[in-house]
Amino acid sequence: MKESARDGLKFLRRHSDARGWVFEILRLPEIGIRRLGQIFLTAAFPGQTKGNHYHKRKREWFCVVSGSGEMMMRRIGEGTEEGEDEEGETEVIRLEASTPAVLEVKPFWAHALKCVSKDPLLAVVYVEEVFDENDSDTYDYFLC
Repeated sequence: MKESARDGLKFLRRHSDARGWVFEILRLPEIGIRRLGQIFLTAAFPGQTKGNHYHKRKREWFCVVSGSGEMMMRRIGEGTEEGEDEEGETEVIRLEASTPAVLEVKPFWAHALKCVSKDPLLAVVYVEEVFDENDSDTYDYFLC
């Protein structure tokens, strides 16, 4: 079966009461994480794009907590399970704070997150390994 970027999309349950709301983004044991990586908050201004790269070994999880964006993703050939050298089609996944979801980006998936809201997009991102500028595992790949 052909892998899709949407395979990594999980909608989250929002728990609300008179004080506000909360939703759980990740439970590390449920996604097979045995070691801690890092969590960061990123912002993209309206019309701007972040990313345009892929990783060979890292997985990342994105959760938009303010604003909305479009995550463009394309499978890179050398990482296909079938060993093919061809690239996949670009898929676009809408991520919005109003519809909580977390999106897993697996290795060999080029990705770029574009802010499509009038206000800045804020996303919480979990990466399964700590960033090392001497071994960043980040390879440029322009999607948009």
